[in-house]
Amino acid sequence: MKRIALGITTTTFLSLGVFAGSTQTVNAAAWHQGTPTILRGKWRTKLLHEKGYPSVKGRGYIKFKTNSFFWIPALPPKDGQSGLQARYKRIAKGVYYLKGRDYNNAPAGGIVFNYKVHLCNRHKMAFKVVNSSWDNHIFYKY
Repeated sequence: MKRIALGITTTTFLSLGVFAGSTQTVNAAAWHQGTPTILRGKWRTKLLHEKGYPSVKGRGYIKFKTNSFFWIPALPPKDGQSGLQARYKRIAKGVYYLKGRDYNNAPAGGIVFNYKVHLCNRHKMAFKVVNSSWDNHIFYKY
């Protein structure tokens, strides 16, 4: 009888230690340094035409490096934006939020721009500047 009581008591204390002892919280959607490895490389859009202006056409380009990226829009104005000190957060499978600082024509600390990337497959992605009037564009790896 003492052996059964000792076994129940030991099991109770061990289970309390396992459940009460693990108070560490884990944030799966934390911000990570750099860029996602699956995005690294050169990307471009198909040749795009401006509606109502048949002579205005162009391609958009993005180049992802380890800790930065550079984006040139497809249609005018073609002011490129750099994403230095890049950080990313994985929202869902194939969906990422990116942050990057642009120091061109900016105050001392730079301006932080936010981007949303939806990876369709290893060779196709949708790229959107968050809180901007720029349209979503589909980019292809080349």
